[in-house]
Amino acid sequence: MAQIDLPPQKRWTGPYLGEYEGTLWRTFNVDLENNPGNITLSRSFSSVTDTTTATNLGVIDAFIRTNASNVDRWWGVSRNGRLFRTDSDSSTFPTTTWNQDSLDSTPTDAKDFTVHERDSDSYAGEDQLFVTRDSTIAVLNDLATNVWNGNWWVTTKGHGGSDCALKTGVPHPIEYFPLVRTTLVGDANFIHTIDKSDCTTPRRLTLPPYYQVESIFTTAYRTWILCSGLRGMNGAIVEWDGSSTTYNRIYDAQSIYPLAGVNYNDIPIVVNNRGMILEFDANGFSQMVRGGQKISFPFYGEGSNAFVVNTSKLPIAPRGMTVTDDGLIFINVKEPGLASHRQMGGIWCLNPFTGNFYSKHSLSNGGDTDFGNQIIDAPGAIKLINASASGLTNDAYLLAGGRVESSVGTTFSRIWAFNRAYGGSTRKGYFITQYLHSDSIQEMWDAIWVKFSAFKSSNDRIIIKARGVNPLVDVNKRPLQATCTWTGATTFTVTLDSGDDTLVVGDEIETLTGRNTGQLAHITVISGSHGALQTITIDESFTATSGTSTIRFDRWKKLGVINNTTKYFTPLNVGISSSFIQFKIELRGPSVDFNIQSLIAYLKTQTSTTK
Repeated sequence: MAQIDLPPQKRWTGPYLGEYEGTLWRTFNVDLENNPGNITLSRSFSSVTDTTTATNLGVIDAFIRTNASNVDRWWGVSRNGRLFRTDSDSSTFPTTTWNQDSLDSTPTDAKDFTVHERDSDSYAGEDQLFVTRDSTIAVLNDLATNVWNGNWWVTTKGHGGSDCALKTGVPHPIEYFPLVRTTLVGDANFIHTIDKSDCTTPRRLTLPPYYQVESIFTTAYRTWILCSGLRGMNGAIVEWDGSSTTYNRIYDAQSIYPLAGVNYNDIPIVVNNRGMILEFDANGFSQMVRGGQKISFPFYGEGSNAFVVNTSKLPIAPRGMTVTDDGLIFINVKEPGLASHRQMGGIWCLNPFTGNFYSKHSLSNGGDTDFGNQIIDAPGAIKLINASASGLTNDAYLLAGGRVESSVGTTFSRIWAFNRAYGGSTRKGYFITQYLHSDSIQEMWDAIWVKFSAFKSSNDRIIIKARGVNPLVDVNKRPLQATCTWTGATTFTVTLDSGDDTLVVGDEIETLTGRNTGQLAHITVISGSHGALQTITIDESFTATSGTSTIRFDRWKKLGVINNTTKYFTPLNVGISSSFIQFKIELRGPSVDFNIQSLIAYLKTQTSTTK
């Protein structure tokens, strides 16, 4: 009897491209970095505020901490143009109440913002907050303490009419470049500058007319301007020193739209709408490679699939990437345009050192019975809070903005915070192994041994599943998923297309968005005919008994449940005859309560290639 050990070399890797590389095929709410060589449940993002508590809250596309309003606090730019900030009694704590800014002349069409440095002391030692609008720039603390000059670019600097008023209907990213103490403003294919004396230079940099500036970020000695391509052109990544009258170099973005970029140890890293992670190597941008593997979102290997770029629902916001103090990159991301077996939305984590790139966190609808959406209506910004610098006592770590569905078609915006501290609430997550292919034509996959750390709670669970068949698909050969209506804690109705794969008792359901998100169960009863309205009964009891969810269906065989608090390893029978197998391991319990260390699969030949 042969055996396959996972992970090889004692390190869980992937998901890499293709069906043969790496050890993981898909992940949800699990952590590979907390205890290298082990897989554990990730900690959760919890809701800070939403549209019910912060009137007019939209998708927050940028976060910043500044004392521009006479109080050191957090600010956010909403995609609906409004500015939000934490209450004065919240100060540096972004995890409490947020409200819309109510100062006179505060912008209601804000695009982006940055803190600007000028030669003279700011009023009362406060920052200047520069906010780009649809056709102008507003400044807080230009005229007096805690006062907005809502039309500074046009009225104060005289850039109106034909004299370089900002073009309407295009993004206006703004970024401060410390090296030359200059603020850069994107405007179609132009870059305007504001220097340390508040002197402006309209159109300091002119780019080719088939580029549009979408975002700007900086490294120590360079600014990096991400441009979408117009009229069928690929997008570009422009390198500029921030002061010359022309750019240093223009690099191909290898897609029509470079979505976001970050400074990682003074190396620019960019993600484009094809899902590629591009890394600067001093000569240009090439796809990141670690251990001989190309690092990309998994859908990159799915032919024509790509992120759909819609200005109201960007797949990754320009400030939707952040670098954390422990050397990781987090990306707040929407699922790709076509339904993918391996790629969903949420908070993805990239470890640039190891090349691990996987879905680590999710954004929930709120409450302890919701475990996270994998379909995101509109992701927003994500930002390192830097708890040690801000003196936070609750160990808050990341802020995220976005819009999700409480029921299919019913959306609401939220701000979430991620807490590094241990939390005792139950989490749910899983990982799926890469395809394990046999050396023979047909194998009997006999048993699997699971090695894990001892449970800390009698409620902790590990649920083992396997399949030796291809995933269920719809009539278009995409993953089989549909809108379902809950009729009880264990029942829902659904109507599938007659051309979709047929459901059978034992199939798995996975809630992707809407009600009861982030949960798995198995079908016990099917009432009704395929292609017509069916009532489905499942083997789990969920909290929401009404409303709708997007549910994915798949043919996973449930092998067993591990709930023994005294063991460190458990064998389960598999009993699947196939030329390949995949295992799906679901974890339930508080984050970091226990971990999966390794799997050992046993198999024996049924049909050999040897005559």
